[in-house]
Amino acid sequence: MRKLEENLSNIDENKRIEIPLELSVPAIEKMSYTSNSQINEMYVNLLTKGASSETIYLAHPGFILTISSLSFDEALLLKHLYEQERKTIPLVQFKVHSIISNETDILTSQRGYSYLPHICGFHFPENDNLYIYNLTGLGILEKVEDSIDTEYEHEYRKLEQELMEEKEAFLKEMIKTHSLGQFYTAHYVRSFYRVTDYGVQFLKACNDSVEKQLTR
Repeated sequence: MRKLEENLSNIDENKRIEIPLELSVPAIEKMSYTSNSQINEMYVNLLTKGASSETIYLAHPGFILTISSLSFDEALLLKHLYEQERKTIPLVQFKVHSIISNETDILTSQRGYSYLPHICGFHFPENDNLYIYNLTGLGILEKVEDSIDTEYEHEYRKLEQELMEEKEAFLKEMIKTHSLGQFYTAHYVRSFYRVTDYGVQFLKACNDSVEKQLTR
């Protein structure tokens, strides 16, 4: 609440407005239920947007429910995307196929690999796929299949170099599990997750104070 008061005091008096009740009441109530500093900061930034005539358009009440559905690590992920102005998350998976027939790829790894655990400082890096699935369900991210973001070609290459052992382990597991025989191989499949239009609006609303926001 002290942080919120500080943010409100920084808004130009001529632009300061009363925060709509449908925003202020549920947000402040949600804040009282969490000790997570990252999550509370998002509520504070959202309320700050709702207190200025210049940024009130960003403060959709539906964002309150979205914030309440985030974990600490997911809040870190979103803050990283916003601060680095990243719109995509490169992803690498494995596929197994026959090397002696024309049959299509038959087995794809459920798990995808990205650099998020390394660059975001997750408390639980093993949950990185869970975080992506949750953010996708919330409408913040969406997966783009059979395509890559060429801006991050270096990231794809580094991931593939580091995942060689995991790829071979996946192949052996699939051969054993599905009795595939020896004429199968595994290869990398690239794709990416991108921030949706909803996600862009959400990130703008829940990050930074009014002054920083208006310079972006």
